[in-house]
Amino acid sequence: MNRVQVRGIATFAGLSDAVEIVRDEKGMAYIYAQSLDDALAAQGYVVAQDRLFQMHMTRLLASGRLSEYLGESLLDTDKKMRTLGFYRIAERHAALLDQPTRNIFEQYARGVNQYLEAADERPLELKLLGATPEPWTITDSLAIMYYMGWNSAANIDGELLAHAILDAVGPDLYTSIAPLTINPDDQTLGQREFGAPWNQSLASASVQLRGLLNSQNSQPLRLGSNNWAISGERSASRKPIVANDPHLQTDLLPTTLYPLGLITPQVRVVGVNVSGLPGVIIGRNEHVAIGATNAYADVQDLYIEQIDPEDDSRYRDGDQFVTFSVIDSPIRVRDKAHESGYREEAFSIRSTVRGPVVSDVPDLIENGEQSVVSVRWAAVETMQAKLGLDYLLRARSVADVREILRDVTAVSLNLVFADIDGNLGWQTTGRVPIRRERGGGSPAVAPQAADDWVGWVDYEQMPSRYVHPRGWVGTANHTTVAASFPHYYSNWFSPRFRYERMSELLDSAALSGPQDSWQWMRDDRNGLAAELAPIMATIFTSHAELAAMGALLDEWDFHDRTDSAGAFIFQETMRRLVTQVFADELGEDLADKLNAKPYFWQERLLGMMIDGQSPWFDDSTTDDVETLADVILAAGMSARDYLTDKFGADPAVWRWGDQHRMVIVNPLRRSGPGSEFLGGGDHAVAGSGETLYRGYYQLDEDTHSRVVSSAALRMVVDLADSEKVMAVIPGGVSGRLFSPHYRDQVEPYVNGELRYWWFSDRQIEKNARARLQLVP
Repeated sequence: MNRVQVRGIATFAGLSDAVEIVRDEKGMAYIYAQSLDDALAAQGYVVAQDRLFQMHMTRLLASGRLSEYLGESLLDTDKKMRTLGFYRIAERHAALLDQPTRNIFEQYARGVNQYLEAADERPLELKLLGATPEPWTITDSLAIMYYMGWNSAANIDGELLAHAILDAVGPDLYTSIAPLTINPDDQTLGQREFGAPWNQSLASASVQLRGLLNSQNSQPLRLGSNNWAISGERSASRKPIVANDPHLQTDLLPTTLYPLGLITPQVRVVGVNVSGLPGVIIGRNEHVAIGATNAYADVQDLYIEQIDPEDDSRYRDGDQFVTFSVIDSPIRVRDKAHESGYREEAFSIRSTVRGPVVSDVPDLIENGEQSVVSVRWAAVETMQAKLGLDYLLRARSVADVREILRDVTAVSLNLVFADIDGNLGWQTTGRVPIRRERGGGSPAVAPQAADDWVGWVDYEQMPSRYVHPRGWVGTANHTTVAASFPHYYSNWFSPRFRYERMSELLDSAALSGPQDSWQWMRDDRNGLAAELAPIMATIFTSHAELAAMGALLDEWDFHDRTDSAGAFIFQETMRRLVTQVFADELGEDLADKLNAKPYFWQERLLGMMIDGQSPWFDDSTTDDVETLADVILAAGMSARDYLTDKFGADPAVWRWGDQHRMVIVNPLRRSGPGSEFLGGGDHAVAGSGETLYRGYYQLDEDTHSRVVSSAALRMVVDLADSEKVMAVIPGGVSGRLFSPHYRDQVEPYVNGELRYWWFSDRQIEKNARARLQLVP
C-alpha cells in the first residue's frame, strides 16, 4: 500500500511559489507559503491527505448521498438532508460570494483537487467503501458549513418536544414545565419564561409533529462548549489567556476538528477548523486568540401549513392559496439485488415561501383540511457576499474581530477573544428574527395575514460584552441575554451550572496561568448535584433499604470523579427521577424523550425539588397523592436495583467510571470483532453533562453510559507565549486507519496531559519530523 507523502518534493500545478509543509511529532502540518492563496491551497492538499475519507463522508451526509454507498439503511437520512437542502442552499450562496471570499474557498478546493489528481494513493477506508471521490467544489465546503450552522441553530427538537407535551397535558400544566432560562450575570432578569401558542390548528398537527420528534437523531456537528478570556490584570503573564473546549461528537475517529498552522509573510495562524472548510475558526494569530461556543439563538421555526381543500398542490399564504414549489431529487441507492448494483428512489421536496415541508406524515386530514409542517431558517434569508469566518486570517485586534463578525450569518456562535494589547471581547453571531407577538419556543400556525418575522435583531443589539469589570469574559451555552434585550432571543440554553462553576473558579483566582485554565477545563464539580444531592441524601437515609446510598451521597463532595460512588448514585437516581416525575402524565416514551433533553427540564425540576411541591410529583395513575419524597424514593429504589444487578450489592464499591465511559470507535467498525483493534479504546472518564469537564452520555445496550459529546479540542492560548499553544484532540491528526497519528492523542486527552501546537519558527523547527516541498 502506498503511503501519504510527507517528505521530499511534490509537484503542485498553479502555485505562485514553492510551499513547505513541516509536520511535527503529532503529524500536524505547518504550512509555509509566500502568499495566503498558496497557503490555503496547501491546506486543502494536506487535509485531503489526512482526512479525505472524513471529508467525503461529511459531503455525502450534507448532500443526502449516503445511501449511494451504504444502501437502504441510510435512505431516510438522505431524504432528511435533501429536504433541509444544505446543498441547494450552498449552491445559492456560492453564486453570491464576493471575490475575496470566493477566492478563499477556491484556493482550498484547488488544493484538495490537486491531491485527488496527483497522488497515487487513497485511504484504505475509501477503498473499503468502494468510493472514488469526485472533485471538491466551493459548494461542498459551503454545504458542510450550513450543516454545521443548522446543528447550532437551537431548538427544533425543543419546539417538537414542547408541542408533544402541550398535546399531552394542555397549556396550563405545560406552563409549569416549559423551559426556564436563568442568566446568572443579570440579577434584574432572574427568570424568563416563554409560553407557547395553542389552538385547534396546532392540535390537528399533533400526529405529524410527534412523527417529526420521533425522527430526530444525534447531530455530530451540534456545538456545545466552554470558552473564556482572562485579562492581563488577572493573568500571571500579564497578557490575556483564552481557553476553549468545543463540545462535539467525540466517540468516532477521527475527531471532527483538524489542527494545522498557516504561515505567510502576512499572517501566522495556528488552530483548527472542520475538515472540509478553509482557514482556522478556533486558535490564534500573532495578534488575537479566539474560542467558540454555541450561542443557541433561536433562528428556526416550524409552521403548520394549511392546504387548499380543493387542490392539494396549493397551500395558504396570507389571504390566498398558492402553489407549492416542487423539487425532484431522485436518490441513487446501493442495492445488490439490481444488476447495476444500484436502484433509483424517486423523491420530491415541496417548499413554501417559509421553507421546505419537513413533516413525515404529509397527508393528515383534519376537519376537512389537510395540513403539513414546514421549517423556516434565518440563515437562508440572510446570505451575504462575505461569510465573516476568516477572522483569524484578517484580525489584528479585538476591534477588528468585532467588525468582521458582523458578516457571520450562517452560524450562531458565542465567540470570546482577546488581543495582545489586553482587550477582551465576547460577541454572538448569526441573524435572529424579530417575531410578531410571540416567541419561537413551539410550532406556530403559518401566518394568514402577514409575515410574523418582521425584521432582524440589529448586530449592535446582539448579546456581547467589550468591557470586563471582573477581569474575564466567558460563556458555557447558558442564557446570556440581558434584561434590557428587547426581543425574544431563545428559550433553549444550557442550564447555568457550568457557567456558575466557571465564574467560581475564575473569580477566585487573583492571578492565573495557562495551566490553571487547562485544569479548569477538566473540572468535574457538579452544580446541579450540589443543590439536589443533599435532598436525596436526607430522604434515602430515612429509608432502611437506601440508607447506605444516602450515607454515600451525604459524604460526597459533588465531584463527578471516575472513582466516586456518590456520583454514580446521583446520576442513576436523576436518570430515573425524570421518568418517575413525568411518565404518568406524558407516557414513558415522551418522558424518555424529555429526559434526553436536559436543557428543557433541568432548571424547572430543580425549582420544583427545592420548593418541595409540584402537581407533577403526584402519580395520576394511583389513588394516593404522592410527594417529592415518594418520587425520590421510587427513583432511588430503581437505581439501587439496577446498580446492584450490574455492579454488586455493596454501594461502597460502585464507581462512576465503571459506567461513564468514552468508547472511541472506527466508523467502519463500531462494534463486534475487530472494533477494539480499529478504535481508540474504552476509557473511564470523569464529568457529566453538568460539569465543565463535559461528558454528555447516552445509555447503550451494554449498560455503559457512553460519552457521545465531550471536548473535541482543549485549547489554552497565553498571548504572552509566542512559542506555543496548549492543545489536544481526542484522536489524532490523521484519519487514516494505520497512520501512527490516527489515535496517538487519545491517551494524553483522556489523562489530561499537556500537548502543544507550535507557534514560533524556532519551535516548529525544533519539533519537525518531516518536510514536504510543494513546487509549481
